[in-house]
Amino acid sequence: MNNRTERPSRFWLSVCLLGLLATLAQANPYADVDWQQWQQHRANLHTHTTLSDGGVTPAQTIDRYRELGYTVLALTDHDTVGPKANREDPRKAETTWPWQRFERDPAELGMVAIEGNEISRVHHIGSYFTGYGNPDVESPEQVIEEIGQRGGLAVMCHPGRYDYSPDWYAGLFARFDHLVGIEVCNRTDRYPWDVALWDDVLQATMPDRPVWGFANDDMHRGEDIGRSWQMLLLPEHTAEHVREAMTTGRFYFSTVYEAGRPAPTIRSIRVDEEAGTITIKADACQRIYWISCGRIVGSGSTFDAKRARRPERYVRAQLRGEYGYTFTQPFRLPIRQTTTDGPAQDKPQESVMPAASASSPPEK
Repeated sequence: MNNRTERPSRFWLSVCLLGLLATLAQANPYADVDWQQWQQHRANLHTHTTLSDGGVTPAQTIDRYRELGYTVLALTDHDTVGPKANREDPRKAETTWPWQRFERDPAELGMVAIEGNEISRVHHIGSYFTGYGNPDVESPEQVIEEIGQRGGLAVMCHPGRYDYSPDWYAGLFARFDHLVGIEVCNRTDRYPWDVALWDDVLQATMPDRPVWGFANDDMHRGEDIGRSWQMLLLPEHTAEHVREAMTTGRFYFSTVYEAGRPAPTIRSIRVDEEAGTITIKADACQRIYWISCGRIVGSGSTFDAKRARRPERYVRAQLRGEYGYTFTQPFRLPIRQTTTDGPAQDKPQESVMPAASASSPPEK
């Protein structure tokens, strides 16, 4: 176990508290975003190198992501595997940090580096903003608790890989405030049930507790880079604002069928609480689907709660492009919306992607 003493600073405690209050108070995670002035920063938060079981060195990994326009990156090597996949290496629980070890300076590169680890003995969990690592951990609950004790944030990685129930995940989110979300897209859809599981968890936790969705390359080889990412909406390009975005859901995420291809880019989201509408403007978007509890409840650039097909608890948008999909975070709704349309609206459609999969392009 990594025994270094890590006490969260007053600043981090303040950020955590403010983030939690914002999460609980806002039906719209993008309410504070200034779409004209804030910048969009592309981020990968699940990355492996030759310091665990990856095939690319830390320096080469950093360089490649920078070449593709990423401005936020977390190197999250497994805490159960050391360099060259050596499980007996005594350094295996150490984070791949700081970047200066690899002759890379984030400030000089115009990037924000996030310290992290993938805690990997039980359910894989992303640990961020802390040097935590514990290859002898006994349960996912212990992992999340120990990350929180060190002032970190946690994300459940590729949950579709495991057999835990939606209620089990919902219980974790009810218990741990610093557990901010789950990985919905892992290297496109390596675990196809991740999207459906996210909706199942949201159905259990919303409208009281949003669970943010994440998308990452889970990069082990060079060809994995550029498949899935977050677009963080930041007033300033700093680690503090990255953390705040991860906590409050001020980001959207994308996945593409082929590495390096573009996904729809959101230019603005406008919520009219009086009218009960959400309107999205986006580039490279063929169609927008509105999804609630795993069902398509509407389509088009504007969601209208009064005309939608009985959305419950939350709604999220899924934008289809030529090469992949972009997802918003969930918007909180009243538990039941009243429909004003006739019987044709009574039968909801199934989800936009079969088995929540985005692995292949839609038919044209």
